[in-house]
Amino acid sequence: MGALPSHIFVVGASRSGTKFLQYTLSGHPQIHITSETHYFSKLIHNGFIKVAEKIGDLQDDQCLKLLVDSMFDKKIFGTFWKEQQLDRERLQQRFLKSDRSFRSLFEILLDEDRTLAGKVVAGEKTPGHVFHVDTLLEWFPDARIIQIIRDPRAVLSSEIHKDAKPDYPIAKGNFLYNAGLLVTTSLGWYLAVRKDRAYQNRYPNRYYSITYEDLLLKRQATIDQLCDFLQVDFHGDMLNPPFMDSSYGRKKDRTDASLLDQWRSKLPTWMLTIINIVLKRKMQEFGYNA
Repeated sequence: MGALPSHIFVVGASRSGTKFLQYTLSGHPQIHITSETHYFSKLIHNGFIKVAEKIGDLQDDQCLKLLVDSMFDKKIFGTFWKEQQLDRERLQQRFLKSDRSFRSLFEILLDEDRTLAGKVVAGEKTPGHVFHVDTLLEWFPDARIIQIIRDPRAVLSSEIHKDAKPDYPIAKGNFLYNAGLLVTTSLGWYLAVRKDRAYQNRYPNRYYSITYEDLLLKRQATIDQLCDFLQVDFHGDMLNPPFMDSSYGRKKDRTDASLLDQWRSKLPTWMLTIINIVLKRKMQEFGYNA
């Protein structure tokens, strides 16, 4: 195998199986893919850069220390900030000694988390970072990006049946809630998968995409392809990720193929009709029949 990538970033539309892919890759003894940092998130969520910009000039030591406080006080949105167990003093000292650019701070965060996990290659998964691939590869030229794509009807069903969205302005369960998710999920899926061809053309050796369905149904072959892309040897633990919470219940076996078609019985006919019409052409590009 060739040189290992410097970083691995998992991206894709929300509810497309990014966590499944994260755990699959982290089954490799050299790879650690951490949870969502929402590093670039600004529109709705308080992502890392958004919080940092509100604090002020990071060349000021006091501002930088306030940013570290925000990280450890869980004021930044994302699973990573809730779960991280980084050494606060060590991290702060590395931040203070860096050039304090957003690139450097991200690199330090990922490196500290990788070291804590005892792995060689650092990685991260935030679905919305699919819209920041250009920046990620500018910052980390030796990184690799993997987008996972899933049937948009399954994505929508997962969004509707997961726990209530804390940042959503409408209460879960009523018609407006479901109609709103139909619009936002369909648009989010379309915008994410539309990037696929452009990224393939722009970064043929640094960007790769798979489908959730292939990762589930053609597991060995798909993981072999991922290992070839990443220039790592296959490891058996990649086949058996831990059970994870699902929109349809707790601790589901993500290698269970019955998960694929649950949307057929979960989505109402009017939703299926709309999504089949609106996304028909894009769905067909990825083998999803309307």
